[in-house]
Amino acid sequence: MKNPPALLVAGTDEHRRRVFVRDFISKFSKDGYLVHPLDGTDHHGLGGVVSSVGVLFSNPTLVVVTHPEKVKPELVEDHLRDPSPYLLLLLVSEEDKPTGGILDGFPAAHTKTFSLPPFYKMDEHAADYARELCKARGVDLPENLARALVKKVGNDLGVVSFEIDKALHLARALGVKLLEPVHIKATMAPLVELDGGTLVDALGTRNRRAISDELSRYKKSKKGDPTIEVCGRSITPAVLRWLQASYLHGKSVSPASAAGRVGSSPWYWEHRVLPSARNWGVEGCRDLLGVVAKSQEAVFSGALNPWGILESGVLRLAR
Repeated sequence: MKNPPALLVAGTDEHRRRVFVRDFISKFSKDGYLVHPLDGTDHHGLGGVVSSVGVLFSNPTLVVVTHPEKVKPELVEDHLRDPSPYLLLLLVSEEDKPTGGILDGFPAAHTKTFSLPPFYKMDEHAADYARELCKARGVDLPENLARALVKKVGNDLGVVSFEIDKALHLARALGVKLLEPVHIKATMAPLVELDGGTLVDALGTRNRRAISDELSRYKKSKKGDPTIEVCGRSITPAVLRWLQASYLHGKSVSPASAAGRVGSSPWYWEHRVLPSARNWGVEGCRDLLGVVAKSQEAVFSGALNPWGILESGVLRLAR
């Protein structure tokens, strides 16, 4: 199927929009496309890339443009009118119905929109998303269990996605196609307020030497493989807090207001949570949770060295 000259990905549902963009970039990167992320206000950079495609760049090129409403139409109108087979524009907007510049009259057939529902329907939206994730992996999640999960962990799609991903890893290891309460409970991480701990403190600094020392000290203090324990009691609750903080900080929510939303003390939020959240950011936190999920899957599937997977993954991300 021939690609359109440009695709608009829009919507207030930040999580689903980001996941779509991430997967889209990954797909075209694997197909040999060069990827250039640009802001719509960078007229010089955008003009340079567009004019160089097929001339200086022999590979097909994917240009990911944020704030596309700021793009000067004359920079891309030739491509939109007479598309180059070497160029694909991915326009990314945070609005449900973005307008302005090249977005006015943009073809609906070339638009993908991820909208958030009214706040009173967010739980239902999150439960539907959980079931959608499971269906995509060939696993059934009963509606009542999806609703119970959202009631337990909240309706943040990033957190819901993480919990579902862990449960799906377990389901795959066990060879089951239907998620039951026992699978969710076995992998669920509580959102608790932490008092820190040397391992969490070291992880929050993103200092590889300190993290390595604390992981070694933790393992030596335990009998057997402590992967599940350290993931469930220390790493996962901390990283989920940092992920929450990164989301709220990115939306310019004040520390006091953010603390009130999640039931934390303002001092704890500002001095213990936010610094680590800034060190890791949203993507870093998601990557950390991915390492946790792989490590837990290794335990459930009987792999030889789950702790090694956890340790090497965390240290790699800390660089």
